[in-house]
Amino acid sequence: MKRILWATICLVLLAGNAFSQDSSESVKRFEEGQLRGLKSVQLYAHISHDADIDTSKIGLSESEIYDLVETRLKANKIIFSNLKSDQLDLRSIQKLVKADLSKEAGLRVYFTILKGPVGTYVYSMKLELAKSTKVDGLKDTYADAILFSRGLSGFASKDILRNSMKDSLFTYVDQFCSRFVNANAVK
Repeated sequence: MKRILWATICLVLLAGNAFSQDSSESVKRFEEGQLRGLKSVQLYAHISHDADIDTSKIGLSESEIYDLVETRLKANKIIFSNLKSDQLDLRSIQKLVKADLSKEAGLRVYFTILKGPVGTYVYSMKLELAKSTKVDGLKDTYADAILFSRGLSGFASKDILRNSMKDSLFTYVDQFCSRFVNANAVK
């Protein structure tokens, strides 16, 4: 009887492991299919935070996020352009609206940092690749199609917040780069 129980447990564990591997392979193939044919991305980063938090001292600044992501994109030979929040004036917004929004996908990096209890900080990070697509039947109406998305929430002390943010960013940007390169590899 014990052998049957152990055999059943082993089969369930093996089946669960096989299912999760198959599932992650399916997700990988799906994501690569979404990224296939893209020639470049437009990078945008933004940090939301409590007014009394200086992100450049305890976390990452927007310019550091741009630099870190750019380094990874360049290393993977992914063509990109920057859309920095301090460059968004009325003229550039009007130019974006008039442009064919469906040509370039936007790689967006969002961080939110809030003060937590007793010297900790709560942060969330979201990385997504979105492409504007025209909505059928609605004149001049566009909606974002999310082609790739990753996100997390966590908390960290002041001492390790910067590294926690960096590690999260690298993990997700590297996953994106891998999918992008695999999807657009010359075969």
